[in-house]
Amino acid sequence: MINNINKVNNINEVNNINKVNNINDVSNANIILEEKNIYKVFLKLSLPIIIANLFTSMNTFLDTYLLGKLENSNILQSSISTSWSIINIFITFGISLSIGSISILSKLHGKKDYQKEEEFQFILFILFIFLGIITAITLYFISPYILNLMNAKKEIEIYNNTIIYCKIRSISIPFLFIFYCYQTIYNSKGDTFHPVILSIIKILIYLILSYVFLFIYNLNIYGISLSIIISEIIISIICIISIIKKIKHIKLKQIKIKYIKTIINKSLPIVISQFICNLGFIFVQGMILSFGKEIVSGFSIANQITNILLIPIMSFSTVLSTFIGQNIGANKIKRAKESFKISIVLTIILSIISIIILYPLKNVLLKLMTNNINTLNISIEYFPWTLYTLPMMGIFQIFLGLFHGTGYNKYSLYLSIFRLWGLRLPLLYIFIHYIFFDYKAIWYAMAISNTLILLLGLFLTRKVIKTKIACKSKENTV
Repeated sequence: MINNINKVNNINEVNNINKVNNINDVSNANIILEEKNIYKVFLKLSLPIIIANLFTSMNTFLDTYLLGKLENSNILQSSISTSWSIINIFITFGISLSIGSISILSKLHGKKDYQKEEEFQFILFILFIFLGIITAITLYFISPYILNLMNAKKEIEIYNNTIIYCKIRSISIPFLFIFYCYQTIYNSKGDTFHPVILSIIKILIYLILSYVFLFIYNLNIYGISLSIIISEIIISIICIISIIKKIKHIKLKQIKIKYIKTIINKSLPIVISQFICNLGFIFVQGMILSFGKEIVSGFSIANQITNILLIPIMSFSTVLSTFIGQNIGANKIKRAKESFKISIVLTIILSIISIIILYPLKNVLLKLMTNNINTLNISIEYFPWTLYTLPMMGIFQIFLGLFHGTGYNKYSLYLSIFRLWGLRLPLLYIFIHYIFFDYKAIWYAMAISNTLILLLGLFLTRKVIKTKIACKSKENTV
């Protein structure tokens, strides 16, 4: 009898915890599933994500900006740009696990299966920590070999700085993955506010530390690296406390192996896609390096600004993924399809506005990023190309959001791999060696590949919208 009473008490305790954990998510879930004005939903939910991603992207942007004020800025900026082409290969694993898991958690949340949702959250927490440690160790030891593959020793200063940055930066990876876990759990519920707050805190800590380490202690690459590590550690502590509060009543024995398999099956296509793509970017970066440090830093500066412009568009992709996942989970298929059309419209409008506003300001913006005249001229030459293809890059991100939200992550794999390996790299090789023979080949290859890939994207999207979403509504299981 006492055992039965304990069981009843435990059940009531779990139910109460579930209510507390989910009470803050009800409003966003209701908006995603019930609000008639889908434009309003996208704008409301995307705004916190835009702010969060802006602050997240500020790491690389501020790296470029702050280093642009130092002596030998083009060498330092080129080193950071080259470092990120390597680091992106490894943080891909965390990002892919996040993207693959959001579709699972959002569907469970849409179905109001909170117990299973929290069991998945528990598994994710363990997986992110384990994966973060393995990734950090691998990055530390593998980065010099990747640089050799890029033939980076031709620019020995860039080579040495890149190794230093990658090795120190690897320490922050486990803490970054914990933040990814936190972000995944909250975004899947439609709660985009809490991750924003942590992102703001993190970037403020990073900015203060970077200024101190760079301009007071003159630590250069070491200063930038230490700033990131300290800010990631502080934020990860907050994330751990928050996650543990949500999952503390889940016992390890409750976890089923099939849940882990589900997460792996959903995430693996994205991992493969992102890994192969980032491996391709290593070769792209190697080709760019062959033209010298001014080209590398000029290319990097222009891309940094373009990446900032892409953030609002990528937020629509994130919202779309959650929106479609929850509405499929609730069997609201027509609403899921309508959200895709609306996200395309918002992306095109925002891209056109960005082009109109920023093109006249390009010289002013780019001058803020470097004190090297050769680097500035290269970035001014390249920047219009990135602006003109902004709508195409935006639509590409929306395609990915659709595929992730419906659970057809293999389509995002096809699209991403073909853009790089089927279009960009072959075009770069042909243009460099047979047509243009100089760095302008980079501009043309980037623009053409970003445009032509939309043909494959449209083909795969039609398949998903016409057949796959309907099938998903019948399955409606995780």
